[in-house]
Amino acid sequence: MAQREWGTTMEAMWQPLTPASIASLPETMAAFQIGSLVRTVLYIGGDPDEGLRTAVRRALASPRLRLRAHCIRWEATPDPRGRAADLLATHRATHQGASPAEQPRSAPGVRVFLPMAPEAHPGAAGLRAVPTPQTSAIATKRAPAAASFLRVRTVA
Repeated sequence: MAQREWGTTMEAMWQPLTPASIASLPETMAAFQIGSLVRTVLYIGGDPDEGLRTAVRRALASPRLRLRAHCIRWEATPDPRGRAADLLATHRATHQGASPAEQPRSAPGVRVFLPMAPEAHPGAAGLRAVPTPQTSAIATKRAPAAASFLRVRTVA
């Protein structure tokens, strides 16, 4: 039997996503895409440990995806996780690095931006030396200024 060469896109036709169509999906290893009403890819999946029907039901356990999902397309493959990874990489390459809207993200990285140390400020004016009562050392205190806030940015 000849080995099939997979393209970078899924060639299967979109099918309506209804309870009856989900129940009729085979329990075979497959990669799949779930789309919106206008067939925008919302989710790309495939798991060698689950059949297609089970994997789709698990994906639709997400309320956000279930609310927006209207169609599905799938293709049987001996390596569903690898095929899904290829489809996801193609999607990101054609959408400026963005994943499908409802694709689960890995744990988001959190970057914390703290205010710069006083000595690192370009104009360290406003600093004055003040003796502390506990020691004879001189501590540096910042002159009263506008509040600085801790900025947190989540990176996907």
